[in-house]
Amino acid sequence: MTGYGKAVSNSQTREIVVELKSVNHRFLDISTKMPRSFIAFDSLIKETIGNFVSRGHVDVFINYTVSGDAKKKVAVDLDLAQNYLDVAKQLENAFNLKNDFGLVHLMRTNDVIVVEEQEEDTEEIATLLKSALTNACQNLNVMRKAEGDRLEKVISTHVDNIEGFANQIKQFAPKVVEDFRLKIEARIKEVLSNVEIDQQRLLNEVAFYADKSNIDEEIARLFAHIEHCRSLIKEQGAGRKLDFLIQELNRETNTICSKSGNVGLTDVALKVKNEIEKLREQIQNVE
Repeated sequence: MTGYGKAVSNSQTREIVVELKSVNHRFLDISTKMPRSFIAFDSLIKETIGNFVSRGHVDVFINYTVSGDAKKKVAVDLDLAQNYLDVAKQLENAFNLKNDFGLVHLMRTNDVIVVEEQEEDTEEIATLLKSALTNACQNLNVMRKAEGDRLEKVISTHVDNIEGFANQIKQFAPKVVEDFRLKIEARIKEVLSNVEIDQQRLLNEVAFYADKSNIDEEIARLFAHIEHCRSLIKEQGAGRKLDFLIQELNRETNTICSKSGNVGLTDVALKVKNEIEKLREQIQNVE
C-alpha cells in the first residue's frame, strides 16, 4: 500500500528527520538512505518499521544534523604545559631574566590546548532515531489507512461481480446435461434418420457425460471462497491469505471451464476469470 510519513526528533544539540515512502510489494522490503555513521542502527530501523508495516517496499530517508558545540571538545595537555613552565623557569635562572611567561602565553603555545572531535552519544542518537521512526510510521499508516478504506470498496465490488457471475454459472449448470442430451439426440436423428434411437444407450451416454461435466462441487467451493474473501477483507494483515485465496478461485474457475461443453457457461466462466485478474491486481496493494 502506498503512503508517506515524516517526523522530526531533536535535542539541544541534535536533530533527526525521518521520511518514509511506501509502495506495493509482495513482502516487506526496506531500503535506507542515511549517514554512514547510522549503519550501526540498521537493525533498530528495520525492527521499528516492522512493528508498523508487514508488507510493502519502504524507502527510508534519514537526515542527521548536530550543532558545532556538540561536535568538538577543548582539552588541555597538562604534562606538556608543565614542561613549558619548567623550561621557562630554567631560562629564568640560567640567564637571570624576568619570567613573564604567564597563562596567556601558555594557552597560545602549540599543542597545550587541543580541540578534539567529540565521540557521538550513541544512546541519545538511538533514542531520537526510534522516536522519529515511530512517529513517521504512525503518519505513514494514517495515509495507508485512508487508501485501505478506498481499496476495500474496490475489492468488495470485484467480489460482488464474481458472486454475480457465479450465480449465473449455478443457473447454467443443470441445463448443460439437458442441452447435451438434446444435441446428441438431434445429431443421431440427422445422421441416422431411418434408424430408431436406442434410448437406453442414449441415456448411458448422457449419464456418462453428466458425471464427467458435473461442476456442483466447483460451484460450492467457488461460493465458499467468495465468502472467505469477504471475511478476509475485514481482517488486518490478510494480504498473503488473499493471495492464496485468489489462486483457489482461479483454480475452481479453470476446472469449470475445462468441464464445460456449453458456450454460455464458458462465456460466464471467462468473465469470472477476468474479474479474478482485476481482483488479483488490487490484492497486491493489501498488506
